[in-house]
Order: sequence, then structure tokens, then C-alpha cells
Amino acid sequence: LLQENHYKKLLSWGAEQFLDSQLVIDGPLEFELARNLSLSSSNILLHANDDSYRLELGKLYMNFRLGSYMQTGSFWFNNIELHDINLKMNETPGESEFDMDELQIPPVILNQAAFSNINVSYQELAPGTLHKFKLDELELKELAENQPVSLRAVGIFESKPFELNGTFDSVVQVLKKQEPANLDVSLSSELINFRVQGVIAEPIEGRGLDISVEANSPQIRELIEIVWDEIPVLGNLQTSFRILGDYDAPRLMGIDVHLQKAQEVDLKITGSVKNLAEFEGLNLQFSGESTNPEVLSWLMFDQQDHMQTVQLSGVIIGGIEDLLFHDINA
Repeated sequence: LLQENHYKKLLSWGAEQFLDSQLVIDGPLEFELARNLSLSSSNILLHANDDSYRLELGKLYMNFRLGSYMQTGSFWFNNIELHDINLKMNETPGESEFDMDELQIPPVILNQAAFSNINVSYQELAPGTLHKFKLDELELKELAENQPVSLRAVGIFESKPFELNGTFDSVVQVLKKQEPANLDVSLSSELINFRVQGVIAEPIEGRGLDISVEANSPQIRELIEIVWDEIPVLGNLQTSFRILGDYDAPRLMGIDVHLQKAQEVDLKITGSVKNLAEFEGLNLQFSGESTNPEVLSWLMFDQQDHMQTVQLSGVIIGGIEDLLFHDINA
């Protein structure tokens, strides 16, 4: 069997070859291989050679179900604990824009998890903004045997405190009962408050979604500014909709969006989307008015200083390839 230092060297070699990064493990590295794989370590540093990120990890423990991906198509963690994490990311020159189509997240199942003292920052190229996220505590655990999983998280995002709470059926429960899976998750913060609740009739097959979403952002500008610069003051956003259908072709029904700021902005959107995954089958009715030239310029993607007031209404139908605006009144 290999000695501890040999494992460390092997992992460091893998980080260099596959991640173009330097990996240093100062703490003890412990493996336990049986039906499950257990791994624990501490004082870990992973630093990208191009300085795009630096990850410091104080303590790591995980218990992984061997062969889970071959059996279920998912990486199954019986337990995972991460403590005292500092992740610093830097935007690098020539970095391409984020493309959702290139995002590939492997399916992961967590039976139990505990995270604490996690700090994440992302520095845009100068003179860009420094974005910060802090997770003080996250706990994911079963309330009792054959009971739903409880989720609780507390932290700070963009200098605003948040709290996340919820319950949902565990994967073990779903597999055993072959019954609909329930979920109820809510987030409260100064930036946004939302609640997601509903049921998935056939969670294993991915059929029968019936989930309600409600959200309210007292000042949506602060939320949008995280990813989009130079946003005018837009006011309060309230929205609600239902997600129905299957995993591969969910549809949005009962869409109700209202953006309002005193007498300056009043915009409403209602309707439905037949296939959210393909962004097809839009049927949206919109109406609104604004007396703020900055808001008008932002909504119309063009400078509109000469316009003091505008009233609009119309219908949006189609999809990505054949989007149409009709019945426009202005």
C-alpha cells in the first residue's frame, strides 16, 4: 500500500496535470476504503497557475458511496463536511463570457452535509467590482428516520445578510416509497425574498412537476447590478408563476410580473412559456409606462433623453428562432 506522502504527491500531480494548479496538503490525509470511501484532511491549498483562483480549505471530511455513478448515474455522498474555506477568484484578461450551454454540473446526491465559515470573492478586472459571499453555516440533515430532509443556511451576500430554510423528501425516501416528492424552500434577505413549494409526481422518471414560485425584490436594481452594470433605479419587483410538466420540457404557467417605482415605473407582464428548456412557445402580454428617461433608455437599449413619458402594451409570442412582437400600442 502507498504511504500518506505518496497519496499527497499523487493528488498534487493530478492537480498539476488536469487543473493546471498547485495542490499542497499540510494536514494529515486519511483514507478508509470499504463499501464506502471515506476521506478526511485539513489545511489544504489549491492555487491556479494563472492566478485565476486560490482555494484554502481548513477541514474536509466526506463519505462517498462507491459505484454510485455506475448504479444510479449520480455521485452519492452519504456525508460531506467543509469548514473554514476561503476561495478567491480573479477575472483574467481574455476570459470568455460565461456560456450556460457549456455548464456541465455532474449529478450529486447529498444525504447529509455540514458547511461552516465559507468565504468566496470574485474580483473583476480593474476597475471592476469585488463581489463577496459568506456562508456562516449550512446544514442538511434528516429530521428523523423516514422523515424529510431539513435545510438551513445563514450567510452574507454582497454585504446583505440572508437566511435559507426548507424541507424536502430525501432521495432514499423517494426510492423506497415510489411516491411523489415534496419540497418547500424559502429565502429571506434584503436583496430578494422567495419561496418555492410543490410536488414532483414521478421524481425518478422526472415527470409531473407542479411547483409554485413567489419572489419579491424591494430594489431589483441591486440584484441585477451583480451581473449587469449601469442599471437605473427600477423599484420593487414582484413575481409569481408555476412550473409544470417534466424535467426535459418544463412549462411556465400563470406568469405574473410587476415592476413598480412610485410614478416613474409601472410595468406588468403576464402569460406562459410552453417549453422553458428550449425557450419556445412564449405567450406573454405586457403593458406599462415610465416617466424616467434612464429607465426608458435601459428598456429600449437606446438613449432616449428626448422622451419624457412612454406607454406601451403588446404581446410577445414564439421562441428563440421566431420571436414576434404584435398588437404593439405606444
